[in-house]
Amino acid sequence: MTFEKAKQEFEIRCHLWTISEWEKEINESFPNLRHFKSGRCWEIFQFMQQLVSTFITTFGSQCVDMKISEEWDPQFHIKCCGWIINTQLVFGRRQGVVWYRHIIESENRVPHPRFPELGTVPTVTLSSWVAWLENRWENVMDEDVEAVSNTIVKVAGFFFESAPRLLKGLEFEKITSE
Repeated sequence: MTFEKAKQEFEIRCHLWTISEWEKEINESFPNLRHFKSGRCWEIFQFMQQLVSTFITTFGSQCVDMKISEEWDPQFHIKCCGWIINTQLVFGRRQGVVWYRHIIESENRVPHPRFPELGTVPTVTLSSWVAWLENRWENVMDEDVEAVSNTIVKVAGFFFESAPRLLKGLEFEKITSE
């Protein structure tokens, strides 16, 4: 095995391990994050605890899936007009930054083109960035977490309410490659 192949294989394994551990962390109500009482891990825990809980309470019944990306960011998948609205909540690398976006992608998936071991990707992405009004909050302090979480859920809800109208006539099964 060449060094480059070994390096690539290690990166794939680390990626899959990281995703798996974060899924367990979330599914088990953050047993490790809750040990941190300050710093980035504590902030992530506070945000995720508030925002993922509020988001799930509000939209959970509409979700067909939930995924965690390599950067620990939750993604909620809601089906609409033959598309998946993939709502990604991102906790920034800088302290106190949070943002969100909706990605409109096909439900049909294919193996990742470069790294099939990593899983699948949508066959088509209609839009990779949709957000209403505001999508990024900076310098979020502990006392702001609840208000920011509620605002993100509210503005995401505006899009979910409008999505059927926006996608009417653009249903995935009506789209052709020509």
